[in-house]
Amino acid sequence: MKKSLLLLSVLLVIAATFYMTRKGSSKDANTISKPNTVPQKLSEQLEVFKGLEKSTLSEAEKSSPCGPLFERLETYSLKVIMDDLKNKELQLEANCFKENTSTNAFLKGFPETCQLNDQGQLSPTCQVQLVAIKSFRVHRATEYQSPDSLSTELLINRLMAYLTSQSFNTVEGKKNLRELGQELYKRLPENESAAKAAGIGYLMDDNLTPEDQQKFSDLGSEIRQKFPDNWEIYEINLLSKKNQNKEEFENIIVSDYQANPNSAIANYYMGCRSWKNKNFPEAIKYFQLALQISPNHKRFKQTLADTSDTTNQKVCRFEIGFNPKDF
Repeated sequence: MKKSLLLLSVLLVIAATFYMTRKGSSKDANTISKPNTVPQKLSEQLEVFKGLEKSTLSEAEKSSPCGPLFERLETYSLKVIMDDLKNKELQLEANCFKENTSTNAFLKGFPETCQLNDQGQLSPTCQVQLVAIKSFRVHRATEYQSPDSLSTELLINRLMAYLTSQSFNTVEGKKNLRELGQELYKRLPENESAAKAAGIGYLMDDNLTPEDQQKFSDLGSEIRQKFPDNWEIYEINLLSKKNQNKEEFENIIVSDYQANPNSAIANYYMGCRSWKNKNFPEAIKYFQLALQISPNHKRFKQTLADTSDTTNQKVCRFEIGFNPKDF
């Protein structure tokens, strides 16, 4: 499975609930409990984002019936927007989103997905689609500005827009995603999500130049050392070595297992290594250990099931996604 399709499949099954800070009659009401503390998760930083100071609607949009809705999406917090939908003080007109829904599979069914359920609540699908819609509007308002000129909140909005719209599928989009991730990590060098954002920009590009491949490899090593317990960063590091230095790729798998024999992900990749070398009994043993250590991990379960066919050369899979709730 191609990496871009894997990422999209992860995004399409997201069931995340964002708790957004309400923006009422005054923007001063939108506060962070610890003003001097930057949240570790990028999603938490996005939650406290109030919106643009003023909208950047085109003249056509200003004169359109959709204008007030677009302005609200750009300048109000997501919490306010969702509360207004629950209180039936806001309606999402399908005609206003035709351009988005016709070109983006992530928005399938929107805005019908935002009909209130029997408990008067918005579905998780609706909430995540609203995150995407708002990020599109904010990105649209700032798309011609370089990453280093934007606030961190705007960078995170742009990242969400890229990921949920598959803007990274073009050569220019991959380059922009890489620059965006690098800027986030530059600003937040001790943040796991920012480190992952920096890696994903390289990961999504199958045609890196030798220079960029070396940068990716160096980045993979750096973030792996900083965040040794993060599975996704471990896999980003592996991918950064796989196509450049196969010996180093193998050595990482073995050394990590030797240092962490009770690690589920370390056992999993030892199994992958054994399977590639056609040592099937040994591979199955490692896969069983990985599942025993982490019994609810779907990938481990699926890989172990796939070992019933020893002609299957690719039972293993990388798994790197961007669930907004955990990002």
